Amino acid sequence: MTKPLKIALIVLACVVVFCSGVVGVGYYWIKTNGKQYFNEMAKSADKTIGEGREFGVSTDNDECLKEALRRFKKEDSFTSNLDADFFLLGCLESSKATATFCKDVPPKSEIIKSVQWQIQKCKELGDNSRTCQQLFATVQRHCEDVRRDEKDKLKNQKSSLNMMMFQKEQ
Repeated sequence: MTKPLKIALIVLACVVVFCSGVVGVGYYWIKTNGKQYFNEMAKSADKTIGEGREFGVSTDNDECLKEALRRFKKEDSFTSNLDADFFLLGCLESSKATATFCKDVPPKSEIIKSVQWQIQKCKELGDNSRTCQQLFATVQRHCEDVRRDEKDKLKNQKSSLNMMMFQKEQ
């Protein structure tokens, strides 16, 4: 066996042992602490969504976004960014609709437009981070839900009108 081949095999063996160790430690941590950690995260998310709902009851969509952005900028950490996103999710559910809030928001299915819109919105705020874009992805989800609800409402009204017309004909 040549010397370069021996070195390559030793390096490969070290990488395999290291990766196995990382996987083993990760598995052990999840088995011993993971359930508690993820339960605490879920409780925290539920609490933050509840705070958002409470805040949203007395305000509109625009104010929900402003408050979520304020919370987002307050502390730059993974959990605070998630909290801002969960807050916005809850707030938009319970807040009053703002007429222009969803006006220029592209559907998530238009991926290129969505990314460009998110980047533009974050640029306007002076923030180019991926977590800022995530907040605007939440806005997109909300706007898609609003559009779907409006379509369903129109569809139901049309069905009711058709039913009334049918009943009158008989």
